[in-house]
Amino acid sequence: MAELLGAKVIAIGGSSPDSILKILSGYLGGTAEHIRALSAELMNSTDVLQGIGVLAHDEQLNIQLRMENGTEVG
Repeated sequence: MAELLGAKVIAIGGSSPDSILKILSGYLGGTAEHIRALSAELMNSTDVLQGIGVLAHDEQLNIQLRMENGTEVG
């Protein structure tokens, strides 16, 4: 797992984190900073991602990462 340190999340269930943040912001109140802080945890929940339509109800959470050296995994 140590090799994942510094990696950037580029997709969750095939959707970019920014597009998921935009969807979540429609459900959350507060400032942009507050929404961003809450979204980090919510993006890890298959229940939430299924509820907002990012994942199908029978789909597992698939996360794509870009490693520090530029390679993509996931």
